[in-house]
Amino acid sequence: MFYTNARSGKFIFIISILFGLMPLLAQAATLSLTPGTATLAEGDTVTLAVRVESSDQQVNAVSARLSIPDNFSVVSLSKENSVINFWTTEPEYSNGEVSFEGVILNPGYQGAGRTALTMTLKAKSPGDGNVSFVSGSVLANDGNGSEVLKGMSGATLHVGVAATQIPPSTALPTSPQKAAPGQLFTISSPTFPDQTMWYATTTGTFVFGAPKNATATRILLDQSQNGEPSVTYSSPLSQKRVSALPEGISYLHVQYKENGSWGPVESYKIQIDLTPPLPFAVIFPKGASGFEPTPVIAFNATDTLSGIDHYTMQIDGKAPLDVSAEEAAKTFTLPAQSPGPHTIVVTAFDRAGNSTLGEAGFFVAGVSGIVINYLALGLLIALVLLGALFLGYLLWRRFKHLLIDVTKETGEAESVLHKSFTLLKKDIHSHADKLERAKKTRALTTEETDFLTQFEQELSEAEHIIEDKLEDIPAP
Repeated sequence: MFYTNARSGKFIFIISILFGLMPLLAQAATLSLTPGTATLAEGDTVTLAVRVESSDQQVNAVSARLSIPDNFSVVSLSKENSVINFWTTEPEYSNGEVSFEGVILNPGYQGAGRTALTMTLKAKSPGDGNVSFVSGSVLANDGNGSEVLKGMSGATLHVGVAATQIPPSTALPTSPQKAAPGQLFTISSPTFPDQTMWYATTTGTFVFGAPKNATATRILLDQSQNGEPSVTYSSPLSQKRVSALPEGISYLHVQYKENGSWGPVESYKIQIDLTPPLPFAVIFPKGASGFEPTPVIAFNATDTLSGIDHYTMQIDGKAPLDVSAEEAAKTFTLPAQSPGPHTIVVTAFDRAGNSTLGEAGFFVAGVSGIVINYLALGLLIALVLLGALFLGYLLWRRFKHLLIDVTKETGEAESVLHKSFTLLKKDIHSHADKLERAKKTRALTTEETDFLTQFEQELSEAEHIIEDKLEDIPAP
């Protein structure tokens, strides 16, 4: 039973404050693109992950429409490793937009971030472009399908001029070049300008500084450093465009015929890597949650061809940080983070510019959050104690009234018993007196004499027993 008095009103008010504080501790869901920024050249591709985050409650439905900039085309949409289990609308690209809608089966998803969809885009022309959310929705698994999406963040892509688009006047000279001392003739490439570098393209142009008196050319592309040219051209070539170059290290061998005989062979090294680094994990050696605002992480990607060049590290979609391969070979301490859930995305780049993402979530426990949680817990304990005291008070009052009633009834019973016993005793003594008076006129029989003696004795004993029992009753 609830009592509508001032004291119970305060009790209900405190409960209202406690439960009113609870929503302040909750955080809603977000949709974001990872990485948030990227720089690439025309013709390059970039992979963006659509991520959903809900750190405080289970969600079971996600949908979104994203606008793709005009200078990009969509290469593929991948559902692999998606948090979505059932697709109500398959991912599709139409009229410059990517859209999808899906369900996360019971019990839903709750965490610092999971990928819902992966998009691979290709840069068609130089310029900046923004991949942005046109609309989005994240529904809670609360039986009502409550909308809990509070924010969406897209990605900014910067596209530069491709290396192969160097003006023809500099890329493809038509006049022979003078060979350096000790060199027979020159071979250069605007597509692969540095023979020590790795590149992620299979088509390139090569320029030759043919000898002055050359009359024919022989060429060969193979993987041997000492290959012998075998494809003959009846005129001296000054340039050659080659397609379908294989991955790995190749050599372009060139030989000129001069004064009726074939001269020495010059070779040019080409290093091609189209394969991204192998998948890798981002781990937390000291745990992914705790009070430390600068968590320690470790990651180490592997690339089978060109090798790892460097990493970028992006926390919560903010500006990426560069990490060298040497730094990544050991544990890495993150910059100080604010309390709460966070997502880190590490991108490994090989020496050809191919990349692979590794991601993980972590949680930093803040003092303020702990204080609020303990305050809420303290309030709850206080309310329980107040409720217990209030109930105890009601029971005590009830017991007190009951004790008073019992004491009153006991006193009344004792009084009645005394009066009744006194009357009985008086009545019996009256009969005994009659027998005593009869002794003056006649002799009492043996039975009468025994009765008087025994009666006096038993009456005295009964009186003592009753008095003892009454004394045993506890006083109020």
